[in-house]
Amino acid sequence: MLAQSLVVMAGYDSSEGAGITVDKRVAIALGLNVIDVVTANTIQTQAGVQSVTPTTVETLTQQFSAIDPHAVAAIKIGLLYHADTINVVADFIKDYTVPIILDPVLAASKGGALLLPEALPLLQSRLIPHVTLLTPNIPEAETLLQRPLTSRHAIETAAQQFRSPVLIKGGHGTQTDCADYLYAQGEGQWFESQRLDVTMRGTGCRLSTAIACYLANGCNLKESVKKAKEYVYNRLLQHHERVSNEPSCNN
Repeated sequence: MLAQSLVVMAGYDSSEGAGITVDKRVAIALGLNVIDVVTANTIQTQAGVQSVTPTTVETLTQQFSAIDPHAVAAIKIGLLYHADTINVVADFIKDYTVPIILDPVLAASKGGALLLPEALPLLQSRLIPHVTLLTPNIPEAETLLQRPLTSRHAIETAAQQFRSPVLIKGGHGTQTDCADYLYAQGEGQWFESQRLDVTMRGTGCRLSTAIACYLANGCNLKESVKKAKEYVYNRLLQHHERVSNEPSCNN
């Protein structure tokens, strides 16, 4: 197994609009090899999540057993869904000192739960305190903290309540800019970019994976967030231009 590999623990999305397929594309584009750990198979459509089938504990354990620890430069964790999955993942990462990014996938953008309610306390206790960075969007942060985040001040205050460094993503906001707030080691910083009038699934997957890749390549946390936001913005811009230039059929 080659060095400089990113371990991606995420679900497979049948539409390939998010999840482990998108994670792999990002990591490869940023120069890392990828070690897959499929945590669940999901069937998703434009209407939302149709079904989620978690990977069995036995199969998860086998996937982890096949990983050479010396090849791992960073770990990205996405969809987990089930409490058993969280326990297996927590047991795996406890011996690693590489950067670990947790994107707490709670629900699909089109609707449908992607984490069972009974698994949420385990996510809070067994994973969040042990990661390098947590990357919730505003709705996810509100669920994790059980409080509304309706202003920048509320976000800044809430970020201090997490048991790990956190990047609260503002993509679900309504402001003209897209502002994400990083809080780590007692310091906070806003990262802003222009909001584009475009819809593209999997932006959270792309951002968290890109951060993991830049950390694996030796960037510090602030630099990794900055570079990852630039990477995702450029992908959104390309998507926006492509959609805008598509020919229309008028009968």
